[in-house]
Parts: sequence; structure tokens; C-alpha cells
Amino acid sequence: NNSRNIRLNEGEIFLDVKRDERKPFSVSTFAGEIEVLGTKSNVEVNSQKQMFETALIEGSVKVATCAGECFLMKPNDVVRMKDNVWSQERMRSPYSVTCWMDGLIDISNIPFDELMCEFEKAFDVNVVIVRNELPELTFNRGKIRISDGVESALNLLKLSADFEYDIDRTANTI
Repeated sequence: NNSRNIRLNEGEIFLDVKRDERKPFSVSTFAGEIEVLGTKSNVEVNSQKQMFETALIEGSVKVATCAGECFLMKPNDVVRMKDNVWSQERMRSPYSVTCWMDGLIDISNIPFDELMCEFEKAFDVNVVIVRNELPELTFNRGKIRISDGVESALNLLKLSADFEYDIDRTANTI
């Protein structure tokens, strides 16, 4: 046809799209449209948590939100929506966004609650945090291998942060 379109309802996808002005490429999500102008980018959406994020590795991307906002991205930019608030910022590192394709989770300078969201995705578990103050992580660099399992990952975090955990295998909850 005259265009290349995909719809991403839930999940994460890495796109490596060749620019073709005769056949534009776009990604539709619950939060808006991404016009891909020849690029390498990562897109993640979770409509249940009202979360959207796209990170541009190479090329150019335009994000048009359902709220009417528009973001033109440059390499190493991240556009995200969290709690219905849109923002554009620089990413920590391109590999921190794409390391999931190599079976890794980047734990560099990430808040505990955000890391637990990464654990939920990577290990297909539910994480319930039952405490008033979140533990502080002191990793300024590092990766966790997903294939080592969630218990290994949590035990590694315990070396740096003060928290306890229980696993309910029946409910698939930590």
C-alpha cells in the first residue's frame, strides 16, 4: 500500500525502519501516533497503567499525543506519558533502553519502584510494595540477567538496599 502502519496495544517493540517518503511508517497506540521518519527506536505501552514511552536511538520521530501535544525527537530523546503527564528528556544511555533484547535489565540510577515495574515485565510477576518509604538503590551502573530469575535479581538488590521480600508462587506475587 501507500503506507506502513502498526498498532501496539500492549508491550514493547524495537523498530528499525528504513526511511521511505513514498511509504510513511507509523505506530498507533492508546496514547497517540508515532510518525517514524527513518529510525531505530523503542516503543513501550501499557494502557492499564496509562504508561507510554518511546526512546529514539537513531534518526527522527514525531509523536502526536491524543491530548493534542506534539514532540519532535532527536537521537537519545525519550518521550513518555506517566499519570497523564507528557515529558521529553534525554535518556540515560541508549543501551539502557534496548538491553531487554539481550535478556538484561539496566539497574543504573533507577528508583526502586520503577525497577520493580521492570521486574514485573521481565519476570512476569506482580510486585506489591508494602512500606511507606521506598528503599534507596545505590547502583550507578550495572545490569541484571533475566535468565538468572527473579530471586537472584532480588538477592542482588538486597546487597545494596534495605528491604525484605516474600514470594507467593500460587498468586505469582512478590
